[in-house]
Amino acid sequence: MKQYLIILSLAVVPLFPSGGYDHGTSTGKGLLELDFTWNPFNIFEQGQSYVVLGYGFTDRLDIHGYYSYIHDGADNYYGGMFYQFLDSKHLDLATAIGVRTIRGFSQNQLFMPQLLYTIHLSKKTRLGGSFVTIKNKSRNIGTTVDMFFSREVYENEKINLSHDVQVQIIKYDFYDSALIIKTPGLKILNLNDCPMREENEINKFRKKHGYFDTVLSQYSYAAWKGGANNKIYRENAAKEKLESLERQATILNCKTLIPFANFVYFSNELNSSFFRFRVL
Repeated sequence: MKQYLIILSLAVVPLFPSGGYDHGTSTGKGLLELDFTWNPFNIFEQGQSYVVLGYGFTDRLDIHGYYSYIHDGADNYYGGMFYQFLDSKHLDLATAIGVRTIRGFSQNQLFMPQLLYTIHLSKKTRLGGSFVTIKNKSRNIGTTVDMFFSREVYENEKINLSHDVQVQIIKYDFYDSALIIKTPGLKILNLNDCPMREENEINKFRKKHGYFDTVLSQYSYAAWKGGANNKIYRENAAKEKLESLERQATILNCKTLIPFANFVYFSNELNSSFFRFRVL
């Protein structure tokens, strides 16, 4: 009889699509850009969670802004105009002007002047950042200097993080993706919430990518599953997840199974009934 080691885990996956606010490349006419950064459960004492928005009025002129949540209560938000004045093969330069408001402070802060840049190191890699002078009325408070580095990773592309660690992103179904990590002594598959349920689907994946030592996969539903009276729907959804886990572990021949990707709290009276059949 096969035995599986069951470990409950919460995975935190940071995403940095464009460097957020600190880059010199405009969004593009008629396009909307959203960037998210999350400081989970305030793990980083000086960290913050924020969302950045940009919309292109023209190919060079954007309206942009952000909202930042800080655990000590000093949330702040910013809005302004962004103009890219240099667009070249290797370098983008922009300037901007905007106003920031900090909760609990009566005076707004002016962000001016600003110099934002993006250096295109290659087709896939970029280095960007900003120099921003912050003013309170007419007095200079200081200048902030920020920088980011990004490397685009494409579907099925194998990336060597070091001489013995390799990662690969696999697109699955309509919009989900899985992550394969290879080391000299361990091969890991992070399925996250990829809907890989049936034997034929899992076998097809195994034939293409092989067996795995460790598999991480969603262990319970984390979305809407019918109204309050539709308990059979939720019973079946919970059962389906557990059966999928067993098939994945068996067919992929993993030694360790880590169920995760289910952190959700149904906090409204309209969906509190979901808890009854959720796997905890």
